[in-house]
Amino acid sequence: MRIMSIAIKNYRQYKELLLDFDRPTKRGGCDLNVLVGKNGFGKTNLANAFCWCLWSKEPDLALKDKNSGKPKCNLEALQDCKNEGKSGLEVQVAVKIDLETRPEKMLLIQRKCKVSVKGYEDEPTLTVVQTSHTRGAGSSTYEGEEAQEEIERYYPSDLSDYLVFDGERLTTYFQRGQASKIQQSVINLSGIEKLDEAMHHHSVMMSELESQISDNSEELKAADIKRTSAKESYERNAKEIERLESEVAEADDAIHNLREEIGTHKNVPELLDKKDGLEALLQNLDKQLGEVRDKKCELIRRYFPIFAVMRYAPVLQSYVQQKQERQEYPPSIRREVFEEILKNDKCIVCGEKLSRAARRYVEEQIEKYKKTNVSTETYNAINGVLEPKMVAFNEQMKVYLERRDAILSQECAINERHERAEVELQDVRDKLAKVNDAQSYKAKIQELSSREKSHGHARDMLGARRADAARLLQEKQNAEAEYERVRLQSDHDVSRRRQYEILKMSWQIIQRTREKLVTEIREAIEEKTNAYWQELMWKPKEELGRVHFAQNFTVTLCDDDTKQQMLGTLSAAERAMMALSITWAIHSQAGINFPFIIDTPVANMSSDSRKDFAQTLKEISKDKQVILLFTDTEYVNEIPEVFGSDLVMKKTLSYSKGKTEIK
Repeated sequence: MRIMSIAIKNYRQYKELLLDFDRPTKRGGCDLNVLVGKNGFGKTNLANAFCWCLWSKEPDLALKDKNSGKPKCNLEALQDCKNEGKSGLEVQVAVKIDLETRPEKMLLIQRKCKVSVKGYEDEPTLTVVQTSHTRGAGSSTYEGEEAQEEIERYYPSDLSDYLVFDGERLTTYFQRGQASKIQQSVINLSGIEKLDEAMHHHSVMMSELESQISDNSEELKAADIKRTSAKESYERNAKEIERLESEVAEADDAIHNLREEIGTHKNVPELLDKKDGLEALLQNLDKQLGEVRDKKCELIRRYFPIFAVMRYAPVLQSYVQQKQERQEYPPSIRREVFEEILKNDKCIVCGEKLSRAARRYVEEQIEKYKKTNVSTETYNAINGVLEPKMVAFNEQMKVYLERRDAILSQECAINERHERAEVELQDVRDKLAKVNDAQSYKAKIQELSSREKSHGHARDMLGARRADAARLLQEKQNAEAEYERVRLQSDHDVSRRRQYEILKMSWQIIQRTREKLVTEIREAIEEKTNAYWQELMWKPKEELGRVHFAQNFTVTLCDDDTKQQMLGTLSAAERAMMALSITWAIHSQAGINFPFIIDTPVANMSSDSRKDFAQTLKEISKDKQVILLFTDTEYVNEIPEVFGSDLVMKKTLSYSKGKTEIK
């Protein structure tokens, strides 16, 4: 069974491609095909094209496409469609594979869909044409579901993970969850699902018989209800345990990965929170500083008029006091009275003529009036006003100084806090500058905290559910025993009971047959895996150990003598070789000989391992077609030397202006 050619049209970066796979030049020679291209040149999408054509899925895409089963159309083809200026124009996306199922039979598989500038016009369609080189045999054409069923005959979708894969998947072949996938694929391919269908059919018939038998027995009905309820509670608890175990396992992986990614940057959230807090504090301090300065300005505005007036009050008061001390003020008598006395030349009190001394005194007082119009009484009044004002002014000055000192003290305290906060903020910023993408680390640390909380909750729930399991199992067994006791007491329908017992025995026989068949298949795959493992590996057989499959198909590798686990000691190349041995064994057990299509097969291997692995792939290609998609950095030195002239085909991928071509 081999791929003869693949034709691609408008699929992702492949606008139009036809790739033929030549036959080996000599019988029994290597069927080894190599394509080389840089990352992003379309190797993975070529593998995806195989998968989409066969099974309508693209497993190697990192992101899930929202249009399930509908691949991305070539952008250049869509742009050409837009350039036509007609929104109704369509672009056809198609992949066609020519497969040789047997030397005389061919299978032509084509999957296609139409895309317009508005989006997908319809669901992808599938056509399979089976032809034969035998004279007069003719051909058969299948469409839709019939076509997919025809593909399943040769290339079961349950084995898609073991037909087209990449080198990274080879080295991660033994991670948690892989065993259940292997087990389910083997069950589907071996016909065991038919036994499961028979067991289900028996269960349905047994249930119907039970309902008929219990029609006339209220006690039996009650026992059946109790038994059903106990069974459902037990099964719900078992499913919840399974769900919680899966949730805990996934959380373990996620927490481990997050811890590795976070590394030594656990304090990033604290630094970011501290940075935000300090920036907010500085803003608040700036606001407080502005408010304090506003208070200081308001205090100055309020007291400035008083200070402006009262600054001259002491001067005025001193001046008045000096005048009084020098007796420069006239007495408190009007000037007109002195002038009348001088004019009449006699005293207005005694009426006598003025003496020379009295006349001189009156003239002096009139002279004082010429110098100032303010009398002693007026200056006394001024002093009477100034003194209480000065007292009030001094009190206000005390209040002002107290308020001023309080405001200045508050301003100084805020400035000190501001300086300290700026120093702290600069220190935090210097620490954060050493961390690339601090916000990303903060998000990861927050996610880690959330996952650890949910993980702890899930573990607590799992513990509680496991504690309930034994009790629920006992309740289920008690309910079943009670139901059986009540059922046996009723002889309403002996014939139906006999039919029920026969069906139950038949169900048990089918179950034992199923278990035996699964065991035989598991053991057969184990033997074939060990045979391929010993045949393909480059080490001495005594150093290889033996591959074992547990009942749940978990793979282990043990030393035959010491029984010591060896899987963890394998290199990336050796793990990939074991994965190929298991895959080849599954192919052989399923009776198919589909080619190996491997993307980036040696990406994670050392130079020596690459050489050994290349030699092994060369040996495998003698029995089946091997198609290898190398990066340009992989296909160097030792690998071309190993393959040498045994290559059937070697082509190079080139990428330009959004499309990939093969030379």
